[in-house]
Amino acid sequence: MGQLTSSEANGGAGSDYRRYLELNWETHNDSANNRSYVSWSLYARSTASSTTKYVNLYNVTAYINGVAVYSGSPKSVKKDTLLGSGSTGYISHNSLGQLSVSCSVSGNVYSGGAANMTGSSTIYFTANPVYTLSISQGTGSNITVNRTSSPAGGTGDMSAGAKKLYYGDTLKITASPSSNYSISSLTVNGTSFTSGSSTTVTGNVTVAATATPLKSIITSCPPTNIGSAMTIAVTRYSTSYTHTITWAFGSLSGTVVTKSSSTSISWTLPNSGATDLYSQIPNATSGTGTLTITTYNGNTSLGSNSYSFEAKAVQADAQPTVTGTVEDTREDTIALTGDSSKLIAYESTALCTITATPQHSATLIKKFIGGSMVTGTTKIYAPWDNSTSIKFSAQDSRNYTTDYTKSLTVIQYIPLTINATVFRTSEVGSEAAAQINGNYFRGSFGTTSNTLQIQYRYKESTDSLYPNVWTTIPASSYTIGTKTYSAERIILGSSFDYTKSFDFQFRAIDKIYTADNPVVTESQRLSVGVPVFDWGQNDFRINVTAYANNGLYIKRPGVGTPIDITASLYDSSTIPTNGDLNNYTSPGFWMVNGNSTAATISHIPTQQAGRLYVFASQPNFDVTTNWAYLIQEYETYDGSGLYRRSISTNGSAVITYGEWVAMLKGRLDGSTLYLYT
Repeated sequence: MGQLTSSEANGGAGSDYRRYLELNWETHNDSANNRSYVSWSLYARSTASSTTKYVNLYNVTAYINGVAVYSGSPKSVKKDTLLGSGSTGYISHNSLGQLSVSCSVSGNVYSGGAANMTGSSTIYFTANPVYTLSISQGTGSNITVNRTSSPAGGTGDMSAGAKKLYYGDTLKITASPSSNYSISSLTVNGTSFTSGSSTTVTGNVTVAATATPLKSIITSCPPTNIGSAMTIAVTRYSTSYTHTITWAFGSLSGTVVTKSSSTSISWTLPNSGATDLYSQIPNATSGTGTLTITTYNGNTSLGSNSYSFEAKAVQADAQPTVTGTVEDTREDTIALTGDSSKLIAYESTALCTITATPQHSATLIKKFIGGSMVTGTTKIYAPWDNSTSIKFSAQDSRNYTTDYTKSLTVIQYIPLTINATVFRTSEVGSEAAAQINGNYFRGSFGTTSNTLQIQYRYKESTDSLYPNVWTTIPASSYTIGTKTYSAERIILGSSFDYTKSFDFQFRAIDKIYTADNPVVTESQRLSVGVPVFDWGQNDFRINVTAYANNGLYIKRPGVGTPIDITASLYDSSTIPTNGDLNNYTSPGFWMVNGNSTAATISHIPTQQAGRLYVFASQPNFDVTTNWAYLIQEYETYDGSGLYRRSISTNGSAVITYGEWVAMLKGRLDGSTLYLYT
């Protein structure tokens, strides 16, 4: 707080007091910008004790720093009157932060002439602070401090010469290394600082930097297959430096190069011996290791840098090895081929053995023979089918799988079959004949060619046992094709009394199905010979095919109406397009002519042409009253499919339709039944 009072002037003729001016001020520093301003107030004062006495003032002025802050002629004022107040604008300090300015007041009492009271003084400001800059450069480091703005000191490089700072200065500080060095730290007032950044001065500033000799670095070590060469790229900062590179992978480690000056180094990732990298990743296809590069200046280590590298398992090297063998173990088929490595289709018992070995520390997880997983090393196929190859596979703990396909020599044997029908050559004659056909393999097994023998035996139907004697049918009686054999009419003899019935069995023998294990038919009955027709007290029998030009009807006594058999079997024998099999609930049979028609029929089990058969469970049937159930059978035209379902009401008005079921086909081989679709 400062104050200036002017000289005193007489209060007027005969007065007993004097008048004067009083200027008060207060300084305000702006240290951040090295400047200040002044707030002031100007009063009219009097030595009189009374505040009611007036005095006339003229031409009153007040100056601060040469600038008029007040100018006026208040005229008549009382004692201690505030004439004015305010503040100056900012006034800059000098480069040392110092500032002082002049101030003055003047005025005239009673007359408008020259001032008869004046005063002047100096206003002193508190000096703004001035700070120092200290720079500490370690060996190999260079520091640049550039003042980019300042409230008082100007701008420019301050790295050399005067290092005087002012509050609010902005400094850009940069540290750069000398050759073969790198800046390891840069601090401002002890705190880490980013080179090239700026700071604002609020006190003394100390800048320090340290540098370390440059260490070589690895700039590239791409993922590499184990067993292949990795190219390691190195950046070297001094031609006088060398570097040693070591590696670590799991529990293994080693050295790539020792004190090398090369910037491109080839290293083969080891895949054998004590440093086999595969041993560290037995359950993975890749792993991560570490390369460490240590830089030397002569024999002095400058430190190390570490880098990760990826080593990859190569499937071609790491996958398991797999082989397999297939051997026939059935003695009789081996005897026919002369070689256990050959198989006879549908007959050989094949022992398949897999040999699988994991590689490079992996373990086996799964083994497969013919697509089926095995826990051991073998699988038996009894019998073998007609496949000419089989695949062996193994999967290891890295999920690598190896397949091995074994090609086989397979004799494409056709399983032997026999079908036979016996009949009399005349209705009341004693001569019997047979119609025979079947499948037959006509070829060589290797050391032995196949042969065919057909035999039969018979007994009277009333006998319980067949004789042990079989009669061989001469080969000239039947024709052998490439895959089948057949005979339309083989005379079996003329000693079969037509008044008796006889049961026949036929058997076929080849090199597979021997006399000890032949293919045998079911019993075939040769019926009692009968005339064309005969009649008795209660019936009239027609023993041959009957033709009725005007229809043939049947009727049970007292039951229903006559049924037109010819109409049932012929006139209505075709199921039309868009028909529905649910509507066919009367015994009989119907044809579906053509696959295109079958595709339009509802509730048909297959879209193939064929024949529908309907059978009743009891003779007195009615679809809605007293029958228990019907059976519908549908057989395709080519014999490839046979389907069956039941239809039932059990006397109710609601008909229940069962699901169609595909009937299996098969053949009996000794005591073994083989089913197929």
